[in-house]
Amino acid sequence: MEFQKTTKTGIYNLAMGDLTGRRSFSDTEISNNGDIKKVLTTVVNIVQIYTRKYPGRSVFITGNTSLKTNAYQRIIRMYYRLFVNEFDIWGYMDEDTKELFNPKNNYVAFIVKRKKQ
Repeated sequence: MEFQKTTKTGIYNLAMGDLTGRRSFSDTEISNNGDIKKVLTTVVNIVQIYTRKYPGRSVFITGNTSLKTNAYQRIIRMYYRLFVNEFDIWGYMDEDTKELFNPKNNYVAFIVKRKKQ
């Protein structure tokens, strides 16, 4: 997992994948080792820590497959009431259209930013 700078100022892509070597990972391999809950919990924790350290940065999250994107959306929906207290969350309807996250809508990507304290 790593945060990658994007072409948009202040937005960092959260790149996730399976470790394939000492310093590399793949976002295309599917391990199917049954640890998805553990992985997603870890992702949430990492985003919380990262945005505490860099509160001015936004984190862009999407899957490289619709299955992965849907998994991220399910997590955001499931914990929305907790997340919304700590983060502003936007969902992308398509590549150009975003809105404040609405648990009733489906999205292709997400932006998360820590709320100003």
